[in-house]
Amino acid sequence: MRMLCDGAELAARMAANGLTGPAAEKKAVLFAGCAKTLQKHGLVDEAEVKCFFVPGRIEVLGKHTDYAGGGVVPSCSKVVQAGL
Repeated sequence: MRMLCDGAELAARMAANGLTGPAAEKKAVLFAGCAKTLQKHGLVDEAEVKCFFVPGRIEVLGKHTDYAGGGVVPSCSKVVQAGL
């Protein structure tokens, strides 16, 4: 948990795993904010916490047709879901 509050270390780890520097820094800020909120509500620093983020995806055409063999036109989004 303590590592999540250190945005610089977390960003460096995410960058080492393939994220670009600016993207890693933005995600580190999100996770640090989540961690600080959890600490404020009583979660201890020694707690084991796992971080997840999911990139956004927009289906322009073909909603629910890809699993039925139809075509889709997906696109990326800058909006992500993040959680601890």
